Amino acid sequence: ALRQYSPRFIASTKNVTSQWKNGATINLYDEFQKITFDALIAATFGTLNTPESTDTDGEELRDALIMFVNSQLTNGMFFASILFGEHIYNLISSKTNQAKLALENNETMKQRGLFTQRANNLALAEHHIAKIIQHRRNSPTGTYDILSALVEDDDLNDDEISQQLLTLLIAGHDTTSLALSWAFQQIMERPKLLQRLLQELDPLTEDQIVEGASTPLLMATIYESLRYTPGATAVPRRLDYDVEIDGIQVPAGTVIALNVVGAHFRKETWGDPETFRPERFLDREPDNTEFLPFGGGIRRCLGDAFALSEMRNVLAFTLKHWSLTPIKGYKARPIIHGFLVGPHRPVKAQVQKR
Repeated sequence: ALRQYSPRFIASTKNVTSQWKNGATINLYDEFQKITFDALIAATFGTLNTPESTDTDGEELRDALIMFVNSQLTNGMFFASILFGEHIYNLISSKTNQAKLALENNETMKQRGLFTQRANNLALAEHHIAKIIQHRRNSPTGTYDILSALVEDDDLNDDEISQQLLTLLIAGHDTTSLALSWAFQQIMERPKLLQRLLQELDPLTEDQIVEGASTPLLMATIYESLRYTPGATAVPRRLDYDVEIDGIQVPAGTVIALNVVGAHFRKETWGDPETFRPERFLDREPDNTEFLPFGGGIRRCLGDAFALSEMRNVLAFTLKHWSLTPIKGYKARPIIHGFLVGPHRPVKAQVQKR
């Protein structure tokens, strides 16, 4: 089932990169955000352009989601959510409902305040998703996509479908675009690695779907980039029962977090964790107790295979068709944005058609 989405990954990449100009400097994160969102929209709604062809709903949904995600990336928002989680949730839920009511009545939404703006963006996203769901119910397409599967599930009402889609769209594109940006920066900084990757990729035919088994070095490079710069710093879990952790009694209901960065840079596991070395994954499969970019256990991210396939195909197509050169003296370093590991400034490159 996953293979059917690969042509959409390639088509989205081709669509965005076709607008690049020789010699231009691009912001990799912005470009990959366009690609990953387009691909996710295609998988979710069955189209590469505006979902369901409902005028500008697709574009406005994208803009609202991007603004919502960016508001999540502030350390202030992150720590406020950690310290006052339930209160913050209730506050934003209330403001979101107010904003949705204003939209329904064609009134102007209130604009002041971080939480208000976040609620407005969330309300806008939910508003456009609701229109798309209603359109699909009224005019079934007969296509196989995520929305069709949810609409056909009699156990889900429209609000539940909306929340499922919202979670998928928010979680599914931002982390992947960050991961692609980091992977390209690592590759651009290592000309020998780039040449080896091109030797592996150049024999592939135009628009060929890239499988992991046929591109072992590319897959190893993706794994190593995810280890070196994981998308999330921690994986939170709420305890269902009392446990003892390293001699400390922790009661049920406590939220604990697995230190992803600590696990990925553990010397006892990796030997030379500070070194970016894709070869470490050529002769070993990632162990999900040590390699945690998608979390672990039964709550491991369900979109991991989707994300890996997307990264593989986006990287392969872009590397085959474009030369990306780092800007001299310009390098982005990872810093913590809330719970994500993001660049301290945009990851940029100069592009040239191959």
